[in-house]
Amino acid sequence: MEIKVTQTGNTGLLTLIGRLDAISAPELQKAVAELMPEVTQVEFDFAEVEYMSSAGIRVLLGAQKNADKAGKSVVLKNVVPEVKSVFEITGLLDVLRFE
Repeated sequence: MEIKVTQTGNTGLLTLIGRLDAISAPELQKAVAELMPEVTQVEFDFAEVEYMSSAGIRVLLGAQKNADKAGKSVVLKNVVPEVKSVFEITGLLDVLRFE
């Protein structure tokens, strides 16, 4: 997986490309941890994510939990249907914020 990190003002954007799985999840977790203190909103662009495993879900839920504690927000953008179905199956459509 490739992760591109950009920051505009108080918003950090993580553009994800490829597969978000057990191999790439630690890299994403590290990128989120580095970005979170610098911004008030973390956005994940899923337009080019072709697959996501439970390891990816764990990273996203951790980011959401940390953001909630710090009064920040997490937004998932451009989630492709194949990946969105994972959120539907796991019941996370009402837990995470999608745009």
